[in-house]
Amino acid sequence: QIQVPNHYISHPFLVVIFFTTPIVYKIMCSFLIQIVDLEEATIGLETQIDELKLETDELGLQVDRLENETESLEILTNDLTEQNIILNNTVTDFQEQNDILNASNQVFQQENVKLSNSLNEANELIATLQNEIDNLDEQVTNITELNNNLNDSLESARKINDDLNEQIQNLTSVNNKLNATNQELKEEIADLAAQNEELDKLLEDLSDIVSFINDTSLELNSSLTVIADELAAQVQENREILVGEVAERYRQAVNPTTFECAYDARFGNEVWGKDKDLPIEANGDLEDYNEVIAYTNERILTEVCADQSDFEQFLATSDELEYSPSGSVPPVNITSNQLLVGESLYTSALLDYYFPDAGEDGLTTADWVNASYSCEGLQPSQRFVYGVSKIIT
Repeated sequence: QIQVPNHYISHPFLVVIFFTTPIVYKIMCSFLIQIVDLEEATIGLETQIDELKLETDELGLQVDRLENETESLEILTNDLTEQNIILNNTVTDFQEQNDILNASNQVFQQENVKLSNSLNEANELIATLQNEIDNLDEQVTNITELNNNLNDSLESARKINDDLNEQIQNLTSVNNKLNATNQELKEEIADLAAQNEELDKLLEDLSDIVSFINDTSLELNSSLTVIADELAAQVQENREILVGEVAERYRQAVNPTTFECAYDARFGNEVWGKDKDLPIEANGDLEDYNEVIAYTNERILTEVCADQSDFEQFLATSDELEYSPSGSVPPVNITSNQLLVGESLYTSALLDYYFPDAGEDGLTTADWVNASYSCEGLQPSQRFVYGVSKIIT
């Protein structure tokens, strides 16, 4: 049984041939195969033709694009031509600028020579500065050593300050004891003054008795005279003892060492209290000076009935103190050392006037008796005035 291929069935003519003689069949089959191959080739050619059409269309597009690019290239060429002209002009300008730059370069070369010279000088200066730096380093080292030494000295000064504070406390204790002694002396003076008054009354009574006895009996005259002389001598001795006790009390009140300790305790924290060669009122303000002079007046001057204005006049004019400007009152630029020395000199002269040695000018025992053994009882003309009551030598 012969099977007819499916793709031949679509051709009736081929089916008829298929059922003829074998030779014809073979020929027809061969022919049929060629026809089929031709059909397949035709289909392939059609496909290629379609692809060729697509490529032709694409080529047309490329040609159009090329034409557009050509036009753009022509425009660009024109632009480049214009730019070339501009560039040629620019080159000309650059050549002119180059000539200017060459001239400037010569100037710069000259300046470069000057800069080189300046650089050499700068290098020399740097070397000099380096030497100075080395010297400064050495000085810094020395200053560091000095600072360390100063720190050691400061520590020593602090220890000394602690010792001085302890001494001040001791002196304060001694001063308190002296004040107590002064009070006791005042009480003794008051008692002795009372006793002296009683002796004065007794002396007056004895004088009356002596007068009576002289009137009644000449024989007793000599004995009573002796008794009266002894009583008078006793009274004078008591008076001198009282005056001596007053003098001792005043000497303790104005003692320079005690006053300096008290001054340090009061003003030792001030700059001019630490360095006593600095003016008390360096800034021209009177606040510190007024406080110092008020303290001196309260602690020293009022105790011995001295006048503050007279004391300030002494500070401003004394040759020993060398205050500057001399004669300017109040002496606000005075230093602590000048004030302390001035207190010592002034009160020494005051004591010499109040309690003079034998044969010297000053107050007498009788003056103190009349003043009840207190400077407050002295007459204004009897009170101490620097340069009037006593010339300081």
